[in-house]
Amino acid sequence: MNDLLSLKKKNNRTMLKATPKRLFLVLGITYATALTIEPVTAHGVVASYVDKYRTQLSADTNNFKLRKKYIHALRDTQHYDEALSQLVLLRAQTPHDKSLDFEGAFIAFEKGDFTLANEFVDRFVANNPTNERGLSLSGRTKMKLRDFKGATKAFRKAIKQRPTTDLFLYQAEAYKALGDHRKAIKSLESGVSQLGNLPLFLNKIAYHHQQMGNYTKAIIAVDKIIDVLGTESRTEQYLVQKGDLLKLSGQSKAAAAVYRQAYTQLNTRNPQILNSASSQKLKKTLKSKMNAEKN
Repeated sequence: MNDLLSLKKKNNRTMLKATPKRLFLVLGITYATALTIEPVTAHGVVASYVDKYRTQLSADTNNFKLRKKYIHALRDTQHYDEALSQLVLLRAQTPHDKSLDFEGAFIAFEKGDFTLANEFVDRFVANNPTNERGLSLSGRTKMKLRDFKGATKAFRKAIKQRPTTDLFLYQAEAYKALGDHRKAIKSLESGVSQLGNLPLFLNKIAYHHQQMGNYTKAIIAVDKIIDVLGTESRTEQYLVQKGDLLKLSGQSKAAAAVYRQAYTQLNTRNPQILNSASSQKLKKTLKSKMNAEKN
């Protein structure tokens, strides 16, 4: 089984002390319970590893490498509580292994226990302040806890370590949750400057400008998407978006012209594309919009 850190590429505040006993209390289990390796019902290839490691670990409880493999198998079969209890034991065996806090955070996050995930990841980041994965997970966890300011701070630090598309989008989403469209745009524009004119960024930029009533700037962003896509079949949907923005800005005649352009362009597509459900739906939408402009 691969280590968790290689599997997933998908305010340091007062925290619980990293002691096994304290963590057992958080998880609602006892030390005696954790020492007892209970049978886990699972299916498939990974499940066979669960059974295999459980059996081997029963005869060799001090084998920390084997316990880590068992934790990974438990996590992959979504037996999160047992994985966390075994992680507590592993921490007792390898107290200097700082990666375990990240693993605990990831397991707790997947379980949906975001408070516990936050405690693990805060401790991991405190010990690994430049770890991009830890900072990213910290930001995502804080988003779940609606600590949006904390999330923007974590994403900003993660971006400094390794700027990625997801991190810029996460950061913009956190600013959106705070109602700060300007900072969301600033984050996305930083993404554009570092990673290029990605339609994902440009579309979000258009959205935030639209929310602020900056229709001209929103149209500029959509025009950039159309330029990037060129002759791709997705261009028509952005022409519709541009037409809608022109209409919102009071330019009805220009909007009608763009709708006609989109309709004409759509009809030049090959039959396979033109007859697809999405194209037929778009064609119907365009007809409706063009008829509305005539009236």
